[in-house]
Amino acid sequence: MSGSFAADAYAAEVPSPYTAGCDTRVIVAFTDEAIHPDDVFLADLGKATGVRLSLVRLLGRNQFLFWASGSPNDAGCQPVLARLRHDPRIRSA
Repeated sequence: MSGSFAADAYAAEVPSPYTAGCDTRVIVAFTDEAIHPDDVFLADLGKATGVRLSLVRLLGRNQFLFWASGSPNDAGCQPVLARLRHDPRIRSA
């Protein structure tokens, strides 16, 4: 494997800190502890909030670590977190 191929593969996995909008990790707890965030649930939540969530891992009971991506029009991550916090399915973000 060439060095440039490995660097390109790494760059594709790690969001650039210089992109517009917001790409950040966020810990989320849901209002219903029975929620297990599958692809359908996350797609619905994404439509409602305008935030793309990718599950990184389960941290504990009802605590999930997500990679959150907002719109390129977001001025930083505060609008992204505010939209998540306003969704009734989310207890905390």
